[in-house]
Amino acid sequence: MKKLISAGLLAATALSFTAVSPAKAATGCNGGTAGMYTWGEIQATPGGFGAFTCEIGDKTYSDFSYSSTQDDAMFALYNPINDGDVFNFSQLPSGLTHNLNVNSANNWQNARIKLNYKVTVTTGTNKLKNYSGNLTGDDGTDWAMSLSATNATSPSTTDMFPTFGQDPTTPVLNFDPMVTETKFMNDIRANAAGDGLTQFSNRLNQQSPPPEVPGPLPLLGAGAAFGFSRKLRNRVKLAA
Repeated sequence: MKKLISAGLLAATALSFTAVSPAKAATGCNGGTAGMYTWGEIQATPGGFGAFTCEIGDKTYSDFSYSSTQDDAMFALYNPINDGDVFNFSQLPSGLTHNLNVNSANNWQNARIKLNYKVTVTTGTNKLKNYSGNLTGDDGTDWAMSLSATNATSPSTTDMFPTFGQDPTTPVLNFDPMVTETKFMNDIRANAAGDGLTQFSNRLNQQSPPPEVPGPLPLLGAGAAFGFSRKLRNRVKLAA
């Protein structure tokens, strides 16, 4: 039996998490609405995974870093992110919501995974608004996840949350005003029990800047307009 833990806005919009064959990866990331790469393909980027970039809509994902350790050294089982795991980058139709979904090919078990990356608004005038995350896994596995971001208001980090007893609407965390760049930091744990974790996701929401409101006419211009209007009325009276 699988159990989904969602944070904030992820609960409001249903997302479909589908295992993707590595053979279908390496698409997009050229400014469209979706991109898909295996972790092996990301690592194969010239210069390493830190040099990988993915452009989705007005966003650019870059500066990836990754590390993992065994969650419990007493167990020989250890399955962290591997070459066949698929990274799905997507933009919702509104253009204001972006997701990074990482899907496991073999399920993560007995691992503590740390995945960091940067997201930058590279075109347009949109600003970052808030973010959230979620996990999917087997209910026989004990897990935890914390997601934090730079340029976010305090608190900028979600609490580590376990499989059981978790409120499905954990807080959505907000960014400071006028922010166009953030670095996400994922800290995920899964023990050796059950079938492990199958995916985790980060969701980023942004907002359009408010429309510009026309300012008042300069005093000189307003006075000139009033004088012209008075002259026009006088001419109408003389013509009557």
